[in-house]
Amino acid sequence: MARSSSADKYETNVCVSFVATFRATLEFFAKKDVVMLEYHPKPFPHWQRSDRHFNLISTEARRVIRFEGNRFVVRVEGYSSLDPYYETLALARRMCDIFNVADIFSTAFTLTKTHALPSRQESRKAFAKLFLSPLTQDWLPQDGATDYAMTLDRSKTVSPELVEMKPALAPLRLRHQYQIGPSDYNEVGQRFVEFTKGADNESYRTPHVAPDFSILAALKITLERKNQKHWTTPTALWHFHDWAQTEAQAAWDRIAGGLR
Repeated sequence: MARSSSADKYETNVCVSFVATFRATLEFFAKKDVVMLEYHPKPFPHWQRSDRHFNLISTEARRVIRFEGNRFVVRVEGYSSLDPYYETLALARRMCDIFNVADIFSTAFTLTKTHALPSRQESRKAFAKLFLSPLTQDWLPQDGATDYAMTLDRSKTVSPELVEMKPALAPLRLRHQYQIGPSDYNEVGQRFVEFTKGADNESYRTPHVAPDFSILAALKITLERKNQKHWTTPTALWHFHDWAQTEAQAAWDRIAGGLR
């Protein structure tokens, strides 16, 4: 099984992804084969395609770019640094320009991170100490035998600049969905990654990277149309990405700060 190296002993970016849906463009269907050939076999040794989509995949690097006529996905798994994600995102951004992606309907950034701990009991105790109230801790014995998890879901209406607005006037809805809890290597492979040793698709078949035991946080931030007549521009799309990445990282820093 792949494990985090000593350089990233405590924190691992289990998965970082960015997704957007948009108005379908004729440029995608006209230029997709040319774009695929530009990035295959380097830096993506594997590809899958149909008349309506293509996937560019690097099994060894655990990264993929998926494009359809009205949707793209960037996904990178199992690194201590965000640099491989940024490099992959830059390629997808260039593809968006080539395909003339303009009218964005929804988008989501997800950061899934782990902080390694010595054992399952230690991870459960650490979570209880950080997140459970004194009353709950009195009710549940702190012996590491009780599993815990926390789900946070918050939605508000905003302007294109991500400033909160009254629902009657706002064109967009911003949603935070956070899942936090003790985890282990097997759960990460089953729930949070696509590149695993047992993947059905051979192009994704490689051991995933995660600690044996950890506190895991899956931090997803979504921006979508509230008014069906409104769409987001590419400039606003990339502004949202940078804002959401900063927001998710700040949430993680608060979690990890309590574990150090």
